[in-house]
Amino acid sequence: MGDFNAIRGPNEKIGGAVWGDTYCDDLNNCCREANLDDLRYMGNHFTWSNSSVGQKRIACKLDRALVNEGWSDVLPDSYAHFLNPSISDHSPYVVNCGGGEERRKRSRNSIKEVCLDDGTFVSDKGEVKKEFVNYFKKVLNSTNVCNLNVKEIQRLVNFQLESQVKEMMIKEVEEDEIKATIFAMDNNKAPGPDGYGAFFFKAAWEVVGSDVTKAIKHFFSTGRLLKEILANRLKAILPNFIDKAQGAFVGGRNIGENIMLCQELMHNFHKLGKDKKADGDSISLMKNTLSLFHKWSGLKMNCAKSNMYLSGVSQEEKKQFSAIINMELGELPFKYLGVPITSSKLKCGECKILIQKIVGRITSWRSKALSYAGRLILIRAVLFSIQIYWSSIFILPSSIHKEIDGILRNFLWSGASMEGKKAKVAWEEATWKLKDNLEPKNDDEVVYASKGITPPTLGSSTTNIPLR
Repeated sequence: MGDFNAIRGPNEKIGGAVWGDTYCDDLNNCCREANLDDLRYMGNHFTWSNSSVGQKRIACKLDRALVNEGWSDVLPDSYAHFLNPSISDHSPYVVNCGGGEERRKRSRNSIKEVCLDDGTFVSDKGEVKKEFVNYFKKVLNSTNVCNLNVKEIQRLVNFQLESQVKEMMIKEVEEDEIKATIFAMDNNKAPGPDGYGAFFFKAAWEVVGSDVTKAIKHFFSTGRLLKEILANRLKAILPNFIDKAQGAFVGGRNIGENIMLCQELMHNFHKLGKDKKADGDSISLMKNTLSLFHKWSGLKMNCAKSNMYLSGVSQEEKKQFSAIINMELGELPFKYLGVPITSSKLKCGECKILIQKIVGRITSWRSKALSYAGRLILIRAVLFSIQIYWSSIFILPSSIHKEIDGILRNFLWSGASMEGKKAKVAWEEATWKLKDNLEPKNDDEVVYASKGITPPTLGSSTTNIPLR
């Protein structure tokens, strides 16, 4: 516990000059070698500030409580509480060790306290529960209902369902539709209350098919719709009226498109000149548009969690525009859907978040007791997926790829300690030969596979599966 005078990532500092990678690497390497990690905490995220406001404010998380795996096993409910600064410019904090064996059995994901509208905190369990109930009563029982202008909405929303599509959505469910829906289900889908899964109904359809069809038709006639049938009907028309800006949760669209669109909007943002200069009128128009959206939809933007990014204007104009929309000014890069957004090519320092995420997953307690086979599965199924997600959006620097390869290579052969033991096979030549894409069952099979040799237990029929 104490003031380490260093941060572990870019999200632990706002304002002021950008700190170099060494400010993060030294502390992160020390924690990794000592098998330490931050104790979960509540209260202030930034534990030190220069006591300034506005653009001159600088805040960092310099104070922390570090614990090892043994502490987490013995005191799983412990947490640190960072309080508001008083005499010192650092936040004082206390460590709560939990409430004994009974509390150890409870979920660790619990809310310890809530902040009220007047800035005060409530930590009593009964009061916390009461505040949650009162808040949602206030939201859900609101009488502030907007009288929508239907003609105005129709002008903005051009899409309308055709008559034949409307008839298709409300028509009586047919036997062929019921059968097609059930046979499209995965055989391993979790069974219902009766204990029978989709595979049973498929295999015994000649016997139970008529009864199942009658039951489902009865559900539709009583208003209890089978969600899969309704989903299939909606699936055919959803892409037609969901805006193309919605990139996720629609077939054929990728959430990565939203990230690339945001990155494209911010491209060369720092070089914008007078031809694309913001003014008070445009800021006021944006504010009015957001207010109108809130009036129509009931959805209100949280200005406390939002930032405004301006370029090509003076500091005085930035302050003026920020006051108009009541939103703090932000600085690049910022995080969007888990990745950093910048106005130029991604730099090595901005990829440290990726490195920290991979190392954090490796050093978690779940991976410390894994065998070769377990570590191999974790690398292939989880760690490479994290890297691939970033690579599908950005062109990562080659040094980042090499650093990740080194981390994963050391993890495979040395475990969570990543001591860099001698590898049993070159990383570049690591190709796994597995029968019918089966995963290796033990350490011996991993060593066989890494050397390109078919283990006796896997038989003679093999398939080459590259590690990446």
